[in-house]
Amino acid sequence: MKELQTLFSGSSGSVRSSPPGGGAVLLRFTAKWCKPCQNIAPRFQELAASGKFSGTEFLTVDIDRAMDVAAAYGVKSVPTFVLLGAGGKPELRRITGGDMQQLEAALSKHN
Repeated sequence: MKELQTLFSGSSGSVRSSPPGGGAVLLRFTAKWCKPCQNIAPRFQELAASGKFSGTEFLTVDIDRAMDVAAAYGVKSVPTFVLLGAGGKPELRRITGGDMQQLEAALSKHN
C-alpha cells in the first residue's frame, strides 16, 4: 500500500517534481476548516491505496501550513488537485472541487 505524505512548508518539506520511480505526482491542496476537503479525504486515501495508479505519488498539502507551496502552484480555493507529469514535466491537469470521477479520469489518462 502506498503511503500518503503530507507537505507542510517549503522550509520543512518540499514538493518533489516526481516520485522516486519517475511517475506522476498528484497534489491535493486542502485545509482543516474546509468541509468538502474533509468529505473527500477518505475517497482520496482509498484511491491512493488502491494500487490502480501505482505510478503516481499522492501528496497532501495543507494550505494553512504550507502557504508557500500553495502560492507556488497558484491555488485560490480548496480542494484543488494538481497533477504533475513524470520527470517534473509541467502541470498536466488541475481540478478544483471534489469531483472524484474527474480526478480518476485525469489519472487514467496520464498514468
